[in-house]
Amino acid sequence: MRNLAMMVVLFLLGMVSNAQTNTITKPDIGQTEYIVNSTSGDVNLQASNAIILQPGTHIQSGSFFVAQIVSIASGITVNTQNLPIADFEIVFDGSTIDNLTSGSEQSEVFVDTSPAGGGDVSLLVNVASTNDRSALNLRINKIQGVFSVEVFQNGQWRALSTEFYDVEGDTVTFTNGRVRYMVPFTLNLVNGVQYDQSVPLEFDLSDLLSAQGASLQITGPNEFLANISPDVENNKFVWDGTQAQSGVYRFQLTLQQKIFNGQFIIE
Repeated sequence: MRNLAMMVVLFLLGMVSNAQTNTITKPDIGQTEYIVNSTSGDVNLQASNAIILQPGTHIQSGSFFVAQIVSIASGITVNTQNLPIADFEIVFDGSTIDNLTSGSEQSEVFVDTSPAGGGDVSLLVNVASTNDRSALNLRINKIQGVFSVEVFQNGQWRALSTEFYDVEGDTVTFTNGRVRYMVPFTLNLVNGVQYDQSVPLEFDLSDLLSAQGASLQITGPNEFLANISPDVENNKFVWDGTQAQSGVYRFQLTLQQKIFNGQFIIE
């Protein structure tokens, strides 16, 4: 899948008494056989130093084929071997490669991007939701030969940190990074439970998440209720509780259609 594939047009010229194998001389190294279906049965063309689309077996006796290289195809390989098991699809130029699964040794897919004619390319990688994970939409861009990956969040495409993928040649390999163990937000609490009121309380969101569209509600003693608007620019929520009374407080943070509940104390 990592190799470039060559589009081959095969013309059946006729039957001859002696079996022949025609060769294609092309300075590329790769698979050297191609299965051809014809009225005389499945036959095989063996090519010398050429990359052909599919491997094959023996050429049939009495069949004669000529191969003509029409164009050299370019492509991108998407490697999801190191990700958790999930179903996904890849969309490019209106075509979809589906029924794909990440998390195994076979989770590597070659996408032929020849229709782009060597220009800029964008692939969509749509990961299906599971019982414990939301759907995920990624976009692989190759702009003027430079790769980047984006994630779709709250109606916008945002750059995905390079700690979650590697690029080698035309292969994009996704890595676990800290995704599986990602902490969605952190609080400036003492020992994780106490708010000492020395500074406003901050809910700092992970760089992979966005405060756009999120909400935060804090409740406390004597029917205290505060709805905090997100600081989208700094990707956080800030509550000035420096003058709040003592007691147990609870919060509900709604982030990317998931609800996080917690509590803290003020002494």
